[in-house]
Amino acid sequence: MTRRLPRDSLVLIDSNLAILLCVVLSGAGNIKKHKRLASFDSHDFDLLEDLLSTAAGLVFSPYVLSETSNLVRQTGDPLKRELSIILKRLVLGGSEIQMQCVKIVEDSHYLFLGMTDAALLSILDAHPNILLLTVDLDLYLAAAARGHDTINFTHVRDQRPDYR
Repeated sequence: MTRRLPRDSLVLIDSNLAILLCVVLSGAGNIKKHKRLASFDSHDFDLLEDLLSTAAGLVFSPYVLSETSNLVRQTGDPLKRELSIILKRLVLGGSEIQMQCVKIVEDSHYLFLGMTDAALLSILDAHPNILLLTVDLDLYLAAAARGHDTINFTHVRDQRPDYR
């Protein structure tokens, strides 16, 4: 059973899910062509799309966008160009929240999670109305421990009846 996001929630996604979103929007067959998505299949995109269907919108961290841009382009043209265009559309259609690096590196989770994921925690701290959707277990546990509304995509995927 798919866990639904609260209706009209703003959703912050991690780099892995942003990559999945970009690649599948270019065509479900491209999942197997992209080395960063070895653990995903086309059913995962259906699940992601289902989860996001009730969201008010996507929220991005510039750190996630930078990481996503670098990782999603680790393929050849013409797919690389197409993925860059799709990421551009996602950015233009979503919202962006900037957190200062000084604040991020002062967070107790920075040494454990790194800059990108610690930035996501900082965003959640500053905007408790935003829901985090992630495949990263350590990030999920850190956000949940702080009392933030968070969903681990892997947990939802594992509950799928058709999951491997």
